[in-house]
Amino acid sequence: MLFYIVNRRQKSVPTDLAYRHLQRMLWEKGASWLWKLEGGRGVRLGLASEAVDSLNSEPRSPFYKRIKMVGQESDEMTIVSDKPLIASVAEILREKTFQGLPIRELADILIDFWSGVKAIYPEAFAEHERYTLLSTPGLMALNMLFPSIYARCVDEGVNEASMRRQIEGLSARTRRHSMPDFRGPLTIDFWSREKGPSVAIMRDRKNVEALSGYLLEKIRLALG
Repeated sequence: MLFYIVNRRQKSVPTDLAYRHLQRMLWEKGASWLWKLEGGRGVRLGLASEAVDSLNSEPRSPFYKRIKMVGQESDEMTIVSDKPLIASVAEILREKTFQGLPIRELADILIDFWSGVKAIYPEAFAEHERYTLLSTPGLMALNMLFPSIYARCVDEGVNEASMRRQIEGLSARTRRHSMPDFRGPLTIDFWSREKGPSVAIMRDRKNVEALSGYLLEKIRLALG
């Protein structure tokens, strides 16, 4: 009876707090122990929490001291919460290329990637409330895009400059794109909460995956 009452009436732990519990268990018990308890997803979320902490603490990061951590209040400096960032970085860790990569090294590459994004869309970092680029649609879609951008940069060297050149493909005109909304340059208005197309605004998983695919298609058409 007590087992039933506890499990029937308990409130679930907030997702962002659960991610931090996984991170703490990763520190204290190790990846093998956490894998047995929560499987691969639990380990990925714990590692992703570490990467997000690096994004927040590294001075050259576009997210430096601008991520709202669990338990903190938003202020004029914060532009994104750790919850969607952790979830989206965990998706990256599903890729074999990044499995086993030191988490600090992954964080450094992500800093290069997002610095390139910021160079193309500085308005999204200056007035983040007006745009979806730093909310779930943009964060998830762009971090889903990250492994493909990484792969396209390997031959010339993975760094901020090479990643920025790839991201600049979003500013090109691609008349042969399969979706009309992606045929013109994707200016900051594409990510506008007021003016942007529904594909840049809707938060559901299916839409975010489609958005990421369309972004990659545009880069391939623009740059080959």
